[in-house]
Amino acid sequence: RVRPMPIYKDTSATVKGFVGYAARMSKKYDNDILRVQSIKIHPEGNWTAGAAPMLEPYLHTGKTGSFGVEPKRSKALVLAANKAGLNTIIHTDGDASARAALDAFTAANEAGYGKMRNAIHHLIWVHPDDFRRIVDMKVPINSTPGFGNDWGGQDRQAYEMLGYKRTEERFCKYPDLVRAGATVSLSADVLSTPLTSQAPLFVVEAAVTMMEPSEQGSSKPFPKTRKGLTVEQAIRTVTIDAAWQVKMEDKIGSLEVGKYADIVVLEANPFEVEPLEIEEIDVLLTMMDGKIHHQVDKAAPDELNPDKPSVRSGDFKIDPASKSKKD
Repeated sequence: RVRPMPIYKDTSATVKGFVGYAARMSKKYDNDILRVQSIKIHPEGNWTAGAAPMLEPYLHTGKTGSFGVEPKRSKALVLAANKAGLNTIIHTDGDASARAALDAFTAANEAGYGKMRNAIHHLIWVHPDDFRRIVDMKVPINSTPGFGNDWGGQDRQAYEMLGYKRTEERFCKYPDLVRAGATVSLSADVLSTPLTSQAPLFVVEAAVTMMEPSEQGSSKPFPKTRKGLTVEQAIRTVTIDAAWQVKMEDKIGSLEVGKYADIVVLEANPFEVEPLEIEEIDVLLTMMDGKIHHQVDKAAPDELNPDKPSVRSGDFKIDPASKSKKD
C-alpha cells in the first residue's frame, strides 16, 4: 500500500501550480493500494552539515543554518493544500524548522482545517516549548530511529556541534512524545539508510534499545538520558498508529473483524526474545487482503496451510467469535 507525496523543494514552483498538480494526482490515484493524499515540504538541509535551521547557533560555526523554503512559503503551501483536501507533511531537521512547521499548522487550524492530519517527519531536533505544542495540538509525528541514535558517529557530532545539554534536551524526542500521548509512527528514510534498515522489526529494535541494530556490539544507547520505548509501544508505531497517519485505521493496522487481512506471521514472539534479538526474527508468512504473498517452508504447519479451510489463499477471514485483538 503506497502513499506517494509530491514534494516541494524547488522554490521556483508556485504554490498554486504545485498544489494544483498534487490535487490532480490525488484524483487520479485514489484507492487503497495507491493513493496521493498529502504533499511534502522539504525546507532545509541536514543538521550534520550545519545547514538545518536552529534557534541557537551551532557551536562549531556560530551560525544558525538557513531555510531553503522560507516559513512564509511553507505556511502558504499548508493552507492551499488543506483547502484542496490534501494533508501536509513537513520535513524538519532543525528545531527552528520544527517551530516553523508548527506555526504553519497553527495557521491552518485557525483557518478551519483543524481536522486535517498535517504531520512532521523526522523531527530530529525540537525545543521543549514546541514539544509541548506538538502534544497539545495533537500533531502526528513520523520519526526514523536511525537518525536519532549513534549510527555513523552522529552522537559525537551532536555533542560537538550543539553541546551536551541541548542534545539531551532536544535530540530524538520521539520516545518521550509517545509517552506523552502523541501519535507517532516509525519507519526508515529510503534514500538515507541501508536497505536492511527498512524492515519494521529493525525499526522496532532500534526504538526499544535506542541503539543501532546494524552496529550491534559497538552501538551504545543514545541520547544517554533518553529512555527507549517498550516493545508494545514500538509495535504500535509500525501498525495501528502508522495506519492512522495514512487515514486507513478503519481498514488496516490491527486484527479486527471487518478489516483487511494484512497479516505478518513471525518465527518468534517479539515480546519474549531479548531486545537485541528483535531484528533477527524471521518473517514466516505475509498476507495482504487475505492472500498469502510470502511463505517459507517452516511456516507450513497445519494451521498455516493455505490448503486448509481455516486459512485459504485469497479467502482469509478473522473469526468473529474472537473478542481479543491479540487473539
